[in-house]
Amino acid sequence: MSTSPSSLRDYCDDLLVQKAVYGLVPGQAEELDSIMDQLSLTDDASFEAVIGALDSGFAGMDLAGWDAELPTHLQDQVLSEAADYVDGPVPATQTQTRRTKYVSPAAEAPRPQPPRAKVSRIGWNAREKFLGLVAAASLAVAVLSLAGALRTADQATEPVALSQTTNQQLESLVATTGTQRFGWSNPTNDPAVSDLGGEVVWNDAEQKGFMVFEGLQVNDPTQQQYQLWIFDTARNDALPVDGGVFDIDSSGQVIIPIDSKLSITQAKAFAVTLEKPGGVVQSKRERLPLLAGEI
Repeated sequence: MSTSPSSLRDYCDDLLVQKAVYGLVPGQAEELDSIMDQLSLTDDASFEAVIGALDSGFAGMDLAGWDAELPTHLQDQVLSEAADYVDGPVPATQTQTRRTKYVSPAAEAPRPQPPRAKVSRIGWNAREKFLGLVAAASLAVAVLSLAGALRTADQATEPVALSQTTNQQLESLVATTGTQRFGWSNPTNDPAVSDLGGEVVWNDAEQKGFMVFEGLQVNDPTQQQYQLWIFDTARNDALPVDGGVFDIDSSGQVIIPIDSKLSITQAKAFAVTLEKPGGVVQSKRERLPLLAGEI
């Protein structure tokens, strides 16, 4: 059965959206490459960039402890503009307000990852879903401006001092089937690292992990902060997943839970960079003191 160029392009966009949000299952990457060759297209990672920007906005809301109703006039505006992108009226019941509350990992175990949303190709095509993501990103920026929920230095993920409870969590994850352990290296001989020690413990199925540090220099959060990046075999290495911004306030051994902003299909490497306070959406990797695994 032949496929028209328009429907092939829709399917291509659908795969690009899935790649950016969830990653591709075995076989889909080759299929995507083949379709893009047929359509003479190149993957410029624009889908991943939009998802990263949207996720960064929600991360700021999480860290700020934002818990407020979306103003009525904004709800009306979103519903009104949504009608431009979908067929038929948009019922008010489709409006969802994001409610989040930040819990310090020093007091609680790492927050469980939300369940993955199912990608549906019924009703909306890929372009409409992409436009929906762009609209959501714009809405997140508007909400952040109204609520003043911008990430600041004192809102970074806090180190968890080594304790029996943390040890138990770490040992439990190590004993879980499928858990990987990656030792740290200092690929650039960065002075922020001395007496290198520690590792990354991560489980793809559990979407959970910890960073263990020994010999990582204490930072001044008003000047710069550490940020973790997760490299996924299903994603472009140019756009690793943000694993959270954190500070080091002790020269001893500390454990920090990994706060992956997106679901990871298969982690292959973890990198720590030094960034401006609050972190960045995409790192230039100008300072990369720690690397675990291979990029």
